[in-house]
Amino acid sequence: MAKFGAMAMGAEGPLGIVAAGSLAIGAAMGTATVASITMAAQFDQAMHKIAALTDTSTAQVKDYEQQILQMGPALDMSSTQMAQALYFVISAGFQGSAAMTVLKYSAEAATAGMTDQAGVADA
Repeated sequence: MAKFGAMAMGAEGPLGIVAAGSLAIGAAMGTATVASITMAAQFDQAMHKIAALTDTSTAQVKDYEQQILQMGPALDMSSTQMAQALYFVISAGFQGSAAMTVLKYSAEAATAGMTDQAGVADA
């Protein structure tokens, strides 16, 4: 790829512009892909923490995952932030729909108070 980049930089005219643009787009896509994989891994890790450290069934964890993935964007929170906060909500004794209600309110409070959701959920 470096050789292609050197050739593209030396090329003149439309081909050089297209080649240089292609390299820039490829680099940006690679960066975005790494960021997406990292975010997915962090969400997965947070959900595994819930499964491992709380008395939550696998089916319930899957249900929580789906609800978080739907709820997060509407509340301007990442799925990882939501999952990290859910751990504290479940640890406080809330389960099922009650846990999701508390999670929703903690996300709204965190957004209004400009603080992190896990701190609000743990309060």
